[in-house]
Amino acid sequence: MNKQPVHVWAVTNPSTLESIKGVTRSNYGAPVLLVVGCRPADAWVRRYDAKNGAEVDAAIVSTYLMLAAENEGLATLWVGSFDPAGLAELLPGTEGYELVAMINVGYPSEESAPSAKHGTRIPMGEFVTRVD
Repeated sequence: MNKQPVHVWAVTNPSTLESIKGVTRSNYGAPVLLVVGCRPADAWVRRYDAKNGAEVDAAIVSTYLMLAAENEGLATLWVGSFDPAGLAELLPGTEGYELVAMINVGYPSEESAPSAKHGTRIPMGEFVTRVD
């Protein structure tokens, strides 16, 4: 349907980045923060069960933004733990949007390395069900 209900706010202002620390603990000093939001009122809705696709579209955009940044040698971190109302107060033009993700973007460093648990995965047999 290509309704494109997603918007991205690219935050680079140091004072705004500092203010955003008040709405999340997941801030690692990245010089760029991409905030991805969606507008459910503008999204495609699945006719079978009325599932609104706005959040799915925002997740797709977020994933591709991360892949593009990583392809350029940058590190990214998807932050889902944040206060959306507090974040909306800091960003202009968020009215009517559901804020879905914050993506830290910067050059990797020792301090920004993920914890060891990020490499832990469940066994493939628990993740995938083969249907013949």
